[in-house]
Amino acid sequence: MRAPPRSPRAAAGPIPIPVELAGVTRFVASSDVRYVEAQGDYARLHTAEGSHLVRIPLSVLEEKWADAGFVRIHRSYLVSLPLVTELRLGIALSVVGAPFFLWLLLRMRRGLA
Repeated sequence: MRAPPRSPRAAAGPIPIPVELAGVTRFVASSDVRYVEAQGDYARLHTAEGSHLVRIPLSVLEEKWADAGFVRIHRSYLVSLPLVTELRLGIALSVVGAPFFLWLLLRMRRGLA
């Protein structure tokens, strides 16, 4: 049996986002982003090295990065499922709610993340 064809976006690899710091523009790959936090009309990309504020609405990143494994867990947050290593009930339930927490846990256990 053949694997299902991948979408063109998924086949292209990590999607870079330009970020500016002190007049220098560099590119942050979607694969380096752990989670994204909405801040008004902006989004803050959180990576292992720090965070970057970009002028891109969370809804746009949600659509662009869906194939890269990002899911919206709250109206203000996107999370990279491939980078999730653990879930804690106390924190997750207060942020995402029990139904989503259970869905996420099942999805990760089945290897769909």
